Amino acid sequence: TFQRAFQTHPLRRGAYTVASVALAALIFIGGWRLASLNHNAHVGGSVSTYVTGNGQRANITLPDGSTVTLNVASRLEVPADYNTGHHTVRLTGEALFTVMRHDATPFTVISGAATARVLGTSFVVRHYAQDTMTTVAVRDGKVAVRSAVLTAEREMEISQTGVTRISQADPSQFSFATGVLTLNGIPLRDAIVMLDRWYDADIRLGDVVIATQVDNY
Repeated sequence: TFQRAFQTHPLRRGAYTVASVALAALIFIGGWRLASLNHNAHVGGSVSTYVTGNGQRANITLPDGSTVTLNVASRLEVPADYNTGHHTVRLTGEALFTVMRHDATPFTVISGAATARVLGTSFVVRHYAQDTMTTVAVRDGKVAVRSAVLTAEREMEISQTGVTRISQADPSQFSFATGVLTLNGIPLRDAIVMLDRWYDADIRLGDVVIATQVDNY
């Protein structure tokens, strides 16, 4: 399975299949271009929009002190009246939220098929436009998703039709906030999508047969 954590350097040495060697070469050529950056906020109408491109992340501090680490190729919409208690944000992509506690005002994230509500906690929400599932993973505290309450180190996946599955959260899901990409047990085609976002690369497969391959590092 893909279990390599990609940091601020090319892939380390190891045993690779032909497909893995090709990926490593492309990553080396492209270089690492991911870095935290000052967010770009576009205020228009009733929301402020924060957008990251491929190879970019943004660290955002909301008016109440809550923080958001917006992953690559993501979009966050924050209501302009957030300070008055309207704490419902909309996410496309992936973000780690660390929410200040407000007993009377829940913090709500709407993303894909999921609506997550919290009073104060740290959790990840992921739903890119190409994803068939929305994932909510809790690092600390509790998060209400649909009729369930997720506790620390638990996650829920929600399909577009509303089917849910709760399981143990993989700690590597939170690593992107520190600039580390981990690929665990996913097909090569999905790994390439993630690498393209992180490195702002254009990796292409010459053989579609290996697209579904799950390599072993």
